[in-house]
Amino acid sequence: MVDMQPQNRRTVLKSVGGLTAAGVLGTSAGTALAAPSWDESKAIRVNQVGYATDMQKVAIVSSGQADLASVSSFEVVDVETGDAVESGTLSDAVEDTFYEGVESSGHSVKYADFTGLTTSGTYKVVAGSYESHEFEVGSAKEVYGRVLSDVGRVYTLKRANADITDPVTGLDIGPGHMQDQEAVIPEPATSDFLVDDSPGDTIDVTGGWYDAGDYGKYVITTGITAAQLMLAYERNPDAFGVGDFAIPDSIDDPHAGDMPDVLAEAAWGLRFLAKMQRSDGALYFKVAADDWSPEVPPEEDTDLTRKVYGLSSAGTAQGVGAFAVAARVFEGVDDQLASDMLDAAKAGAEWLQNNPDVVWEKSVNQDGGSGGYTRNETDTGDRYWAYAELLRTTGDSTYADAIGNLPDYETYNGSVSLPAETATQPVDWPDAVSLGQYAYGMYGIENNVSDSAVTAARTALQKQFWIQQRYNPNNTQVDYNDAYTTGLYDYYWGCVKSGVSRAVQGRWGFDTSTVNYVGPDADGAEWIMSPLHHALGRSATGYSYVTDWGSTSTQAPHDRMIQSTETLIPGMLVGGPHNNVAGIEGDCTEEEAGLDTPNALSYVDQHCSFATNEWAINYSAPLFGALAEVDGITAVPPEADPEPTPDEPDWPTNPAATDPDGDGKYEDVNGNGKVDFPDVNTLFQNTDTASQQGNLEFYDFNGDGGVDLDDVLALFELI
Repeated sequence: MVDMQPQNRRTVLKSVGGLTAAGVLGTSAGTALAAPSWDESKAIRVNQVGYATDMQKVAIVSSGQADLASVSSFEVVDVETGDAVESGTLSDAVEDTFYEGVESSGHSVKYADFTGLTTSGTYKVVAGSYESHEFEVGSAKEVYGRVLSDVGRVYTLKRANADITDPVTGLDIGPGHMQDQEAVIPEPATSDFLVDDSPGDTIDVTGGWYDAGDYGKYVITTGITAAQLMLAYERNPDAFGVGDFAIPDSIDDPHAGDMPDVLAEAAWGLRFLAKMQRSDGALYFKVAADDWSPEVPPEEDTDLTRKVYGLSSAGTAQGVGAFAVAARVFEGVDDQLASDMLDAAKAGAEWLQNNPDVVWEKSVNQDGGSGGYTRNETDTGDRYWAYAELLRTTGDSTYADAIGNLPDYETYNGSVSLPAETATQPVDWPDAVSLGQYAYGMYGIENNVSDSAVTAARTALQKQFWIQQRYNPNNTQVDYNDAYTTGLYDYYWGCVKSGVSRAVQGRWGFDTSTVNYVGPDADGAEWIMSPLHHALGRSATGYSYVTDWGSTSTQAPHDRMIQSTETLIPGMLVGGPHNNVAGIEGDCTEEEAGLDTPNALSYVDQHCSFATNEWAINYSAPLFGALAEVDGITAVPPEADPEPTPDEPDWPTNPAATDPDGDGKYEDVNGNGKVDFPDVNTLFQNTDTASQQGNLEFYDFNGDGGVDLDDVLALFELI
């Protein structure tokens, strides 16, 4: 049997070049190529990565491409054998009415439930003349393990101020924005909020992650992101280990190799937060410049002066929440870091209690070259999280008292009617209250406390159970339908992650529920994770919104690093469809998608669409958490793509070329003893040589009587 080595489309693109590879593989891959538009996708939507064997498995037949009246049954086909291994009846048509007053796709759908399929393999769903993309069924580790690692290592490759030479993606950037070693304190624009520093002073704020498509670094997104990485580990420690993210050796990281990579990654963000904290406990707001950075690699963005802007009570509270999680999670892993984080959390909490009103201080030119992330109206939910996390970590009841004294506490202490008309706020920078409710609920469970405050927190999380009321076909609670299981109530900037966040929060709700009430049927626990499938391709557009994961996946995210280096990083969750793209300066979504496009379809996979196609650290964080919640998952580290061999055989008499399986075809083109991608590359480089064309019998892998690019593709598909 031929020793076939697993490869992927990215390998071909990296080795033979984007435009050349387009001729080999088609135009759906490569950052420089136009990605397929939604109306070219398959009529049957599936999670394009696949399904774990014991997971609920549902495909969606979409009227966007299918005549629903013409199909009433479906089959699941084994791609390798062509045999139908499962069949069933499609559901009645469901209109994607989404939510009251909110436009969605305008589609109707039918569901194909094939949960009974538990045999590992590669499959597609077929209904009449319509079919889905191929997908995998297997163990959670087999299907999702590599995705989990890729989503996590996005943070590794988006580290600021790091020397990154990555053998997996080929990303090669020097330490960027080393100006952060001496970032400038600008003049205050509101009150004189400076304490230790004066305008013109410099401080070291290296570390952290580039927040999104720009090169700014923000406390308010770093805090919730680091917290979600740590909670994913705390809830599912068996899923993670050392080496999961293949942290490149070029990065100077004292934690790499000494602890699970997810914790080393969280520590990188935490150290940045610690540097942003003043001596009085408050945290500065962000690091950026007065003007937007050009589209250049990070190490070339040297002309702009990096500055430390603003200060806020919301950002400080979110920093406190992250510090408090770290004090608990790093205990026994890195006790010194855990102790430092607890000190930082307590100092921040003291500042919050000394400053009970909303604090929103800005610096001169604060938003000239970075996102605003304005939080000037309320911070109660963020303070709630800060105090609840400290309560869970320390058991100190003074933090419970601090929650009870919050000015808007009744907002979070009231009864929750079920089924709820709306789910609570997803975990995101505008409000971190759900993190607080989970922390408070877990504090009650871990310490056998069931007072009214704990009960209120646990009950509030149950609202997340009801994101499924709009798409579970067995529910009859409402007369509108979230047909593509988005978990959303509207389409807005970065919306896809909100649905995924609600799925994760729903799992928290199951763990903290006071009544274990999941809906009118027992499968509510499965349905609540449905937004994960939406993010990975079971969507109205037919896209997987996770870069390079899925047959039709995002390939051209709006991101300065990716655009300037022409290196796609797999695992980035982008924003997704947008409900209002009119007049966004510098954005191409209105021009490319049009204003008449339904909200759920208003998505453009081009670099110029920052309204729909930008990545951000707070987008990928809930996706990482959701993948970690898949039962039985274990992260699978990536391996470096093999370098193409520089040696070309002496065609066709090269004695090194071999026929490993004795079929008369020389699959081992370069004679290295195995059939892998260097053979594909060698075949490609010699397609038009006279000696090859004169020896068709050795290299006619598709059997059409000639040797051309189709044989290159045929050999690639063998691999």
